[in-house]
Amino acid sequence: MGGVTGDRTGNRRADAMRVSRAFLWEGWLGARSYPSSFVVTQITMLIPILTYRFVARLVPTQNFPVGGDYFAFVVLGLVAWRLMSGAVSIVASTLQEALDQGRFEILLVQPLSWRFLPFALAEWPMMLRVANTAGGLGMAILLGARFRLGGIAPALLILALAGGATLAIAALIASVTLVAKKSESVLRVYSLAAGLLAGVFYPTDVLPAWVRTLSYAVPDTHVIAAIRRLALPGGAALDGPSAMAAIVGLVVFDLVMVPFSIWLFGRVLNFGRETGLLGSY
Repeated sequence: MGGVTGDRTGNRRADAMRVSRAFLWEGWLGARSYPSSFVVTQITMLIPILTYRFVARLVPTQNFPVGGDYFAFVVLGLVAWRLMSGAVSIVASTLQEALDQGRFEILLVQPLSWRFLPFALAEWPMMLRVANTAGGLGMAILLGARFRLGGIAPALLILALAGGATLAIAALIASVTLVAKKSESVLRVYSLAAGLLAGVFYPTDVLPAWVRTLSYAVPDTHVIAAIRRLALPGGAALDGPSAMAAIVGLVVFDLVMVPFSIWLFGRVLNFGRETGLLGSY
């Protein structure tokens, strides 16, 4: 009996791996089919970094808390924000296109549990964002940004946990997309709120107290603050969650929100199937 159960588990894992590779291959084919769009998308990460290299000259070094290196400060905020928001927006836009074009049913015939569809759709975007982030950091270093290498290991752990949080948010917004048939307003509000509350371009301690309290509800705040405190020379002086607080907070968020987002997306799909909502576009 145990052997049969083990075989079934092994088969499910093999099927999941095949489906995962298929979605990655589909993403690669799409990128290769439209090379100019792919290149422009990658450049959009580099332009803000170059822009803030010159903006940093306007920030008085004596007034900035991290050794005067505002450029490195804002680079870490930008790349973390882009990494977390990218998969969310692309998963929602992919579902939006499928609904608008009437081909959503094609996604549902994949040999994959419907509940895990947002996670499969996020594989390629997440891989691209990781590569894009590495390229952006490399460019920032060439332009003079200074980072502390001693905190790389915990920073990578935080980014990995942030990936889980991002996927959970992507599944939640995908659920809204299926019901409302539109996701642009939800994505715009979430992205603007995350950028404002997480302190991408400024320390969170300049925010009013009540806004700073709200910022702790956004995963981006914990991720950006902790990475800055780890990677910036003198970063420990910055306001915001410590690395340990960020890790604990993200673990709790992932444990709660990832299962909930999977459950909610499955419920929305079942509701759409029962009411015929999935067939309308």
